[in-house]
Amino acid sequence: SYDFEWIGAVISQSADQMIIMEIIKWSPAHLAWVKPLDTLLAVDGKSVDSMTVREVVGLIRWPKNTPVELTLYSEKEKKITKIKIIRNTISIPSVYQKSYTISDKKLWYINISTIGDDTPMKFKQAYNELTETGIQGIILDLRGNGGWLLPVASELASYFVPKEKIITITRYKSLPEEVYYSQWYVNKPLPLVVLVDELTASASEILAYALKYHVNA
Repeated sequence: SYDFEWIGAVISQSADQMIIMEIIKWSPAHLAWVKPLDTLLAVDGKSVDSMTVREVVGLIRWPKNTPVELTLYSEKEKKITKIKIIRNTISIPSVYQKSYTISDKKLWYINISTIGDDTPMKFKQAYNELTETGIQGIILDLRGNGGWLLPVASELASYFVPKEKIITITRYKSLPEEVYYSQWYVNKPLPLVVLVDELTASASEILAYALKYHVNA
């Protein structure tokens, strides 16, 4: 399910530290300005030292409309902050779109927050709606996208990359290699900008590079 409760942060253990790896957009954590790559020091005043990820998550997971206080250290800002968050229901839209008109140019902004099973259908629907209106440029936002499904990333690339061009190749020690090709080509040449950050990873990283390599995004 893409709907659940809690605060909307992905936590991982790195060495002896608990790191906020990802923040779901428009979640309670995002609205409270919790930042990716911050170190989690305590939950409701209780130190997370020597805890496992499961134990830390157990402290944070409670029903919606209940508060939780996170003590965080920002390596970038070199300071400790305490942030109070009200847990709530979280809905993850894998595709978010909006159109802009700037200097008489119609631009399409599309954010892909996750690359999951339903992403191609949602992307296709958004793509068809916007291209019919005569867009003149595309901004594809993959910031904070941790990846997920490689075949889906290949399918998304097919909207821009000429048919039968290689998107990526996966190689294994004991299995045959898999080659992912562009399956179709529907996009007329349009300026394309791809936004990435340090949390764009895995399948979304491959998608970004394929667009840069093949169509000079």
